[in-house]
Amino acid sequence: MSIFEEVMHEGEMVFFIEGGPLGEEGTYIVVSDDPTAEERISKIIEKLNTSSVIFLAMDEYERFKSELEKKAKRVW
Repeated sequence: MSIFEEVMHEGEMVFFIEGGPLGEEGTYIVVSDDPTAEERISKIIEKLNTSSVIFLAMDEYERFKSELEKKAKRVW
């Protein structure tokens, strides 16, 4: 079971980019138009081994889609 299964809604996406500026495992990028996404992710952030989380709305995702899909792995 994915750690995101308990907090993400249908249609939302999560990407992961390895490595981080503060020695973290990496950066998670959450794509959602739901204003509660940040609150829901905050419930599992300790389990992610990172403090680097970026939230994008769907329209922002569409602008960066090709770049994001090249550099990041989709995990949800």
